[in-house]
Amino acid sequence: TMRYLLILHGVNIVEIRSGGMLNKIRRLIIDLEPYYRLEIDDKSIRVRSFSKHAKGKELKQQITRDGYLRIKMKLLDGRFQYVRLHSLVAENTIGSRPIGLTVNHKDGNKLNNYPNNLEHVTRADNIKHAISLGLHVAVDPTRHGNYKDGRTLDHKRYQREWAKQAYWKKKNATKS
Repeated sequence: TMRYLLILHGVNIVEIRSGGMLNKIRRLIIDLEPYYRLEIDDKSIRVRSFSKHAKGKELKQQITRDGYLRIKMKLLDGRFQYVRLHSLVAENTIGSRPIGLTVNHKDGNKLNNYPNNLEHVTRADNIKHAISLGLHVAVDPTRHGNYKDGRTLDHKRYQREWAKQAYWKKKNATKS
C-alpha cells in the first residue's frame, strides 16, 4: 500500500491507503483536534478517542429521533456536546459549511454519511430534494404529527391522553 500526507481544507489527513490510485481510496484517517480521529473506510465510519483516559476507544454512535447518527464529543473547555456525524464528515472532507447552506444526503439515506453522498445545498433545495425522493412529510399526510380527528401518531401519547380523559369522565360521573 502507498501512504500520502495531505492537507485538505485545513485538516491534517494522517493517512490515505489506496490501491495504487487516489480515486480508489480504501481508508481515510483524519485527526480532529485535540482528542479524536475520524476513520473512513469502505465498510464503516468511526470516530475514535485519543484522550489520556480513553485511548483508541471508538465513540458510540446513536440515532436521533429524526434519524441522523450523532456522537458525544468533549470540547476544549471540558463540556460535552452531541455532534451529528454527517456534519462532522462533511466539514472535514468537503469543507466547512458556508452560511445559509445545509448538508444534504444525495441518496436520501440519513445513515449513509460517506463523503461522496454529502453535499452543501440551500434549505429550499434540501426540502425540494426530500419531496422528490418521497421523504418529506408533505408527500404523506399520515406522517404529520396529528390526524384531522385529533389522534396523534405517537401511540403511547394517544393512549395516555385517552386514559386521562377516561379517568376524568369516570371521576366526574361519580361526583354527580
